[in-house]
Amino acid sequence: MSDPEDLRSRTERVALLAAYAIAGLCLLPGFTDQINPDGVAYLASARKYVAGRFADAATAFWSPLYTWLLAVPLALRVPPLVAAKLVDLASGALALAGTWRLLRALRVDRALPDGGRVSWDRWTFDVFHMPGHTWWALGLFGEIDGTRVAFTGDNLLQGTVSPLRAAAPVYRNKMLADSIAVGVRRLMEFEPEMILTGHTGALRVDRKMLEDFHGWARQIEGVFKTLVAVPAEVNFALDPNFATLYPYRNPARAGDRLSLELRVHNHGTKEAAARASLVAPPGWSVTPGEATLPIAAGETGTLRFTVEVAPGVTGRQVICAELSLGEQRFGQIAEALVDVA
Repeated sequence: MSDPEDLRSRTERVALLAAYAIAGLCLLPGFTDQINPDGVAYLASARKYVAGRFADAATAFWSPLYTWLLAVPLALRVPPLVAAKLVDLASGALALAGTWRLLRALRVDRALPDGGRVSWDRWTFDVFHMPGHTWWALGLFGEIDGTRVAFTGDNLLQGTVSPLRAAAPVYRNKMLADSIAVGVRRLMEFEPEMILTGHTGALRVDRKMLEDFHGWARQIEGVFKTLVAVPAEVNFALDPNFATLYPYRNPARAGDRLSLELRVHNHGTKEAAARASLVAPPGWSVTPGEATLPIAAGETGTLRFTVEVAPGVTGRQVICAELSLGEQRFGQIAEALVDVA
């Protein structure tokens, strides 16, 4: 006899996958002309497989599985961009099902801080923050079979005109002018002999290579500062989330009172007063009407608000934060969602 809990879990999975498939197929017509540079490279490789040019199709840079999957609909004469979207939908469904099972079984034992240490099997690794490709990227360092090894993932690549270069920054999830240089300096503290990259495999490195890479990172920092109107405040241009409302998503019912925080980071060179108010839907009340807080240079401040949901409201509602920092008015710079049942 089936366990009722297992049966409910299977039903939930099927419902989730069905909703995913329906939404994906409905959205498909609007995205058949959209593709990123990686997708172009994968399609080109898949076409070579279909044409039987196997030696030309293989590459050490692009993962083969996605290319092989693309080759199937291409061989059936499905238009390339449609083929890519169908493979994406199928891959997403498999990932969703696998993630569901993983998350149900996964348990977090402990959170590792910057500089923390973790042991696995017979090896011990140091964990360190390594910004650059993404703000939340990390590195792992340990000694394996007598070799000092650092795991850097997509943060580092083998350069085309130099031994090392950084992967393209993902600006949307935060990038500071010195992020790449900071990440390299953290890496250099461990003096690795080998780094394991996400795209270019295992690379032997020495101190001079890392110092040259750090010099390049400082040049990039200079380029960022040259491109903005106020070089000393370049990070306002690079950090899209210097002001955020938290929590971002809020379930609520009519009449509920919600606590929201506006978190503001001052990228300026001196202390500045943050002045903020929330723009809520008509009929909602916000306390206080305006909040002020001095924030030191390089620090983050939190302005707190209480929002009361108006009666007779349902569905998703948006709350925006109107912000000024010092003499600079940023307007409605941050938002939060309220889902009213």
